[in-house]
Amino acid sequence: MHDPQGTSAAVQTSAYEQSILLTADDISKNFEATRALDHVTVQFRRHDVHAIVGENGAGKSTLVKVISGVYGVNTYEGELRLEDRRLNIHNIAEAEAAGIYLVPQDLQIVSELNVAENIFLNREPHRFGVIDWNKMLGDAKKLIDDFRIDCSPTDAMKNLST
Repeated sequence: MHDPQGTSAAVQTSAYEQSILLTADDISKNFEATRALDHVTVQFRRHDVHAIVGENGAGKSTLVKVISGVYGVNTYEGELRLEDRRLNIHNIAEAEAAGIYLVPQDLQIVSELNVAENIFLNREPHRFGVIDWNKMLGDAKKLIDDFRIDCSPTDAMKNLST
């Protein structure tokens, strides 16, 4: 289809830009004399799966730690934006409050707890000062279903295989 005014491209660009959820823009990070990140820019689109790949020492872990608040805003150059709003994240708790969570590649679980308790470890929903078990189990069930995992929120982690 011929589009002499180029409106289709403008609409596509606009839709693409609107789907960008998180941007790490011009990120640089040093560890003493070592430059771990050198003006890195990356955008993460809503509803997409993203992979950060590279050789050992390429800065993958450092970038993830910047984004997730392990390295606070005053420890690197550049900026993070969530839905085009500048983020000033100082720690992991602030990143999580903004909806950014780090999922480590090494599985670290508490085998004596159940699936739901592991998912919400240190982030348990509370009601009137006590853990809201119904909400935690319901939220865990939704995540398990969304990711099509074959287990129950009440399954003991020690009884599951990896």
